[in-house]
Amino acid sequence: MSNFFFARSQMAMSLAFHIIFAALGIGMPLLMVIAEGMYLRTREPVYLDLSKRWAHGTAILFAVGAVSGTVLSFELGLLWPGFMGKAGAIIGMPFSLRLRVLHGSNLHRRVSVWLEPPLILLALAFRIDRRH
Repeated sequence: MSNFFFARSQMAMSLAFHIIFAALGIGMPLLMVIAEGMYLRTREPVYLDLSKRWAHGTAILFAVGAVSGTVLSFELGLLWPGFMGKAGAIIGMPFSLRLRVLHGSNLHRRVSVWLEPPLILLALAFRIDRRH
């Protein structure tokens, strides 16, 4: 077996890892919205607490998914150069659009406010986001 086979096998493991974390990182905000909606409807603080607790996990899942997705993008270019040469222009746009939709959403703003970072970091994050 060649090193190339092992490299592609490693990419398969990276993809399996990324799919799990990315799916959870995308599904959790829906659960957070449902919990916050239940809080707004019933005014029971347990729903708001649940939503805030899920925000911590969602932030971790989102960060791990973003990092593993970055690794996958490099692996795609390095391990599948023929495919990326032909299809890179086609699949590059949906990848970048997906990232922009996720990063441009209000999810990271809500999570960053709930996690209460230092005010200067929050102001810097909003300033950087407005430049795009």
